[in-house]
Amino acid sequence: GWKTWELFFDEVRVPLSAGGVEGNGLKSTGQFLETARAHTAARSIGLAQAALDPAAAGRDYELGGPGVYTFKDLMTLLLAEISRRRLLVNVPFGLAGLLGRMGDLMAVTPFAPPITSDQVALLKADNVVAAGALGLADLGVNATALEPILPTYLYTYLRGGQYAVDAQGPMPVVG
Repeated sequence: GWKTWELFFDEVRVPLSAGGVEGNGLKSTGQFLETARAHTAARSIGLAQAALDPAAAGRDYELGGPGVYTFKDLMTLLLAEISRRRLLVNVPFGLAGLLGRMGDLMAVTPFAPPITSDQVALLKADNVVAAGALGLADLGVNATALEPILPTYLYTYLRGGQYAVDAQGPMPVVG
C-alpha cells in the first residue's frame, strides 16, 4: 500500500472565492492539492534520488507513465470514469486561439473561462517522455498506468461524489 502522512496547515489563508465563484475557495484549494499530489510525489522521488545518489545529481529526468494518450483519449477516459456523456468536437488551433483570447478577457469577470490562451499554447505541444530520456525506471520507480489511478482522482466528479454508486459499485473512500 501507499504510505501516507497527515499535513497540517497552520494559519493558512484560503481565498473566499475562486474561479469567480463566491464561496468556492476551499473547494478549489482542495482540488488543486488532490491533483498536485502525483506531480509532487514524482518530483520528490527524483529529488530524493539525486540527493542520495551523486550519479543522479545534475541529470535531467523526464517523468511520465507507461502510456501515451491523445487529448481525445484522455477526455474519453475521463468521461467514462465519471459516467457522463459529452460531445467531443475537434477544434482547429486558429479557432481555439480565438476562444483562448476571449477566455483571457473573461478572467477579470466573475465567470470562469472555458479555456485561456495559455492553455491553448500548452495543447499545441506534445507532453511525452522522449525516447532514450532518463525516466522513472532510472530512479528505481515503476511507472503506473493511468487507468487504475484515474478513479482515485475523479470520484468527486461522479454525481453523488465518492459515495456514488455506479455500474462498478460504490467508490472506495480514498484518504
